[in-house]
Amino acid sequence: MSEGKKSVGMVALNDHIYVAGGHTSNRSVFATVERYSTLTNEWEIMAPMEHHRGGLELVHLDGYLYAIGGADRSSYEGRFVHRKTMQRYDPAKNEWTSMASMETAMAWFGSTVFDGRIYVAGKNTFEVYDPTTDEWQVFPPPTECGMGRRLATFNGRIYSIGGG
Repeated sequence: MSEGKKSVGMVALNDHIYVAGGHTSNRSVFATVERYSTLTNEWEIMAPMEHHRGGLELVHLDGYLYAIGGADRSSYEGRFVHRKTMQRYDPAKNEWTSMASMETAMAWFGSTVFDGRIYVAGKNTFEVYDPTTDEWQVFPPPTECGMGRRLATFNGRIYSIGGG
């Protein structure tokens, strides 16, 4: 990668690993996207996201990448402000498109893809995105959720772990 970052979004698609956003120790926040080729062992800079964000989730669904939520540094006292925006990336065109925003702004949350939909869980929030309608639905969280909750899909089930 071109520079060290933390709280990035990261996902594998085909023979590449995509790394988006993130921030540095001095709280600089990025919109950059880089792609690592597992075949050539090389990094490539891709089109940047529309918004700077760290603590975002990056998932793939039907050949697209989705950058969801995250936090940007506010000009007000340098605090992180959570986002509810989402963008879809088309690797074939190297382009980002704005999609429907979540109902709740989230950062440092969990996400997974299951049955053609994107599921996210944040602090006492659970939302599901349907790409065929470009809409989010809000559901009561299955358990009390905290920031840092992680989601995974395995064997036809969604697992939710952590957060506090």
